[in-house]
Amino acid sequence: MTGPHLPYPELCLPDLVGGHAQRRPDAPAVVQGDLALSYGDLIGRASALAASLRAHGIAPDDLVGVCVDRRPDLVVALLGVQAAGAGYVPLDPALPSQRLRELSAEARLHFIVATPTAVPGAFGD
Repeated sequence: MTGPHLPYPELCLPDLVGGHAQRRPDAPAVVQGDLALSYGDLIGRASALAASLRAHGIAPDDLVGVCVDRRPDLVVALLGVQAAGAGYVPLDPALPSQRLRELSAEARLHFIVATPTAVPGAFGD
């Protein structure tokens, strides 16, 4: 059984989320318990991260590590990396620091986005 064939938009995820943010900026986008981000907040924070990554030399097709706890900040990080045109490599903050450094070296990451509480000291803060 197949569903209806719908045209696939030729937009990337940050563009789709940004469009929704323009239409409904106050609508909830990410909710986890008492933490919530509206679409406006989400796209604003992701755009700021994308600009910061580009300012640090991240170019399209570069790989960026994302080592962020599973909280709304993770969605911001993933969207921001995509908005910068880069690809992301998820890094589990629960892994030992040495393993995170090994994975980062193996993937030849150009940059790592991490929250300080995710892995203190893992990347030489």
